[in-house]
Amino acid sequence: MNEYMTIIADALDGSLKDIIISGPRKKNGPRKVQVRPVIVRGAACFQLTHFEGTQVFHENLQRAAVLETLSSMLASDFKQVLIRTADQETHVMISKKGKA
Repeated sequence: MNEYMTIIADALDGSLKDIIISGPRKKNGPRKVQVRPVIVRGAACFQLTHFEGTQVFHENLQRAAVLETLSSMLASDFKQVLIRTADQETHVMISKKGKA
């Protein structure tokens, strides 16, 4: 697991406010993705919000699915990640080769 994915996994377990993924590498597809914790029917999960053009799509996922989705997105589709928790902000820039 990459160093930035370890940071994301720790944030999902801790006091996550939100994660913002931006800087798309391709013109088509989402221009930004936001992840935030939500409670749906009494169960904790994470809401992924995809911003595509003028449309916004929401998806509620469990922790494992969020990690898998973010890992694939960051590997090929996006350049930067902002991870905000209750006590810190972490900004990660990812190169074309996948190095943070």
